[in-house]
Amino acid sequence: DRTGETMALLGLGHVAMFTGDAAKASSLAEESLAVARTLTDDHLVAHALSLLAWQATNAGSYERAEALGTEVLDLCRTLEDTGETAEALFLLANVALFGGEYERAASLFRQTLSLNRDRGDEQHLARDLSGVAAALLNLGDLAHARSLLQESLVLARRDDDRWSSAMSL
Repeated sequence: DRTGETMALLGLGHVAMFTGDAAKASSLAEESLAVARTLTDDHLVAHALSLLAWQATNAGSYERAEALGTEVLDLCRTLEDTGETAEALFLLANVALFGGEYERAASLFRQTLSLNRDRGDEQHLARDLSGVAAALLNLGDLAHARSLLQESLVLARRDDDRWSSAMSL
């Protein structure tokens, strides 16, 4: 079951990333990408590329993260998967934010927010709002950022989303 194998490798890669084992996460993501490419499953390829892009972002390799994230975005748009397109935009927004491209980050976070609102995906709205706010804070638009963070915090608390609540605070 090569599809199951790929999904398991991706799951293990996420565990490694979230537990701080960057080398293991990258290795597992590369392995999952190789298997996904043999299956010609663009959804799995996009997920593997996304994990690699997050790893590159966490390592400060923003050019690599941008290239990988752009490939993910292109795949998601080709697949007409608006949920995954929103996730790819969120990834690229973070790359821009961490790379100091605050105007671009704000634009990408707004696109993510708009897609998720249009899809009725309330689960990600608090996160998206705090992303826009982070970019605006760096641009010096404190009043607008504060307003978005307050809105984000209301949504996060409503959903008992502790991560988004912490980010908004």
